[in-house]
Amino acid sequence: MVSGTPSAKTLATLEEIERRITPLFKLGELRASAIESGAIAKEGRYLYGHQYGDIWFSLNHDARDVIALMPLIKPLLNDLDGAVLAWVEGEATSFKGGLGKAISLNVMGVPGAELVAAISELKTIVSVTPGVSQVRLDSVPGLSELQLRLDNKAIQRSGIAPETVARTLQLMADGENVASFVEQGEPVGVRVLAKQANIHDVTEILAHAVSRPDGAQIPLSQLVTASTRIGTASINHINFQRVQTLQADLDKTELDTLAANNVIKQKWQAVQDQYPNVSVQFSGEIETVEEGLKQLWQLFNCDRWNS
Repeated sequence: MVSGTPSAKTLATLEEIERRITPLFKLGELRASAIESGAIAKEGRYLYGHQYGDIWFSLNHDARDVIALMPLIKPLLNDLDGAVLAWVEGEATSFKGGLGKAISLNVMGVPGAELVAAISELKTIVSVTPGVSQVRLDSVPGLSELQLRLDNKAIQRSGIAPETVARTLQLMADGENVASFVEQGEPVGVRVLAKQANIHDVTEILAHAVSRPDGAQIPLSQLVTASTRIGTASINHINFQRVQTLQADLDKTELDTLAANNVIKQKWQAVQDQYPNVSVQFSGEIETVEEGLKQLWQLFNCDRWNS
């Protein structure tokens, strides 16, 4: 849901999803359904927040295969009021023996413009590949963020030391560690926080006044540049590089998994010199296919040697 959505609205949306999907099941197929508002379990990780919610459907043993139900379920999630993103999880990891998606690219690089541009390029490449649909990035929207940067010129004109402004912001946010000691064998830290006011909007901290050397006061809004954005709920890193996964579904009547991944790989190789600090790893079904081909080749060589 949109950042800032109350849990009651998220719960109401989950109940709407339940009302839409339940009629799809035949008599005796549905064993139970359960709803959780305030958290989601995505690829083995939990994300918490009022805007998140999960719904589970448990089927009886003799029910239709889950993969057969997916094409019927997904269209019902397209026009949910207030929903930013809705996905069905389990069709890859739980119900296909852990093969993963037919198209799954792990994009690694240093966070910045180059990584963003490379991901955009890859999304275009994947989107125009025959048989590919539902292209999506594993970026789940998080909470609203307020980014503050010191305005050095304004701080210099005010006569206030830059470290005073920085420490004021630190005290109003996470606080500052001022001491540490050991008590009964356990380390204890002392953190100082500013007195917590009843703030309804994070931008209200910009109205906080800082004292100048002459005793006059100046609001923080005149000493910093501020911008707001929606943060990412979960960020993955490997070897100090940001990792994002680009996934897509594939209609195998047009291209099989191996052919589709080869098309994407060839197109990426043609442009990868433009992104020298970005690397792409192909995963999902293609890993299983390539491993199977490797084992088949080893078996063929072994039989030829024995003969």
